[in-house]
Amino acid sequence: MQAGLVEAFPALPRYTNESLDFYFHHYKTYVSHIALPFSSNIMSGWFLRTALGQPALVETVLLMSAGCLASHLIMVDASIQRTRRTIQDTLQLRSRTLKSLQNLLLHPSTCFSEETLLVIALLMCVEGAQADFESVDAHIVGLQHVITRLGGLEKISLQTLSILYCCDAMQGLNRNSPPTFKISRRWATWIRNNSACLTESPYPSPQSLGKRFFNALWFGDLPSDLIKIIRVFGKLISIHERMIRESCSERT
Repeated sequence: MQAGLVEAFPALPRYTNESLDFYFHHYKTYVSHIALPFSSNIMSGWFLRTALGQPALVETVLLMSAGCLASHLIMVDASIQRTRRTIQDTLQLRSRTLKSLQNLLLHPSTCFSEETLLVIALLMCVEGAQADFESVDAHIVGLQHVITRLGGLEKISLQTLSILYCCDAMQGLNRNSPPTFKISRRWATWIRNNSACLTESPYPSPQSLGKRFFNALWFGDLPSDLIKIIRVFGKLISIHERMIRESCSERT
């Protein structure tokens, strides 16, 4: 994601008001940390290496970046000209991404691939953020078909599953509904063995957080799975507050 990275994608012409380097930089600096708050650098690096062989994924990255920036500009009441330019870029990138997806679906070699699955999942996330639930439903059907042809969730790479589950959770939040896809046992094992929230977290929960709750006489009678979930949420609160403090200190 360094400056000049766009040169790695010579097939992509300049078709936006802002430079492609600008949107790549915005993705690295802001969007990747929002979309992938845990191990964002590792996941973003893997995602870009995967995108090197599939321009449609690059356009999806640019679309997420432009869409996120457009939403931010609207919320902060930025200048009309700046906001309009970014919205135009978002619409242009959305159109190109949909066209690239259609091209992927036309070729047997790319129709049922993890790259196509990633493009559909990320598009579903973008459409959900815009409350286009009809498109979200269509993307879910497409994802289910691709997953079936790939041999099921257990046959898909762990990194691809991470992005799929993230997008699925976000579309569920937008619609106030549970996620669509079941959790892969292989992925769940990987998360349990590697997640800082489930093992030794670098951000331990403050001793005062839920102290009386955890020390209650009846706490030990709760189901073990529920106790584990409660402790995980305690660590998540601690991580969230730590990230906010670090973000504020960086800005000052």
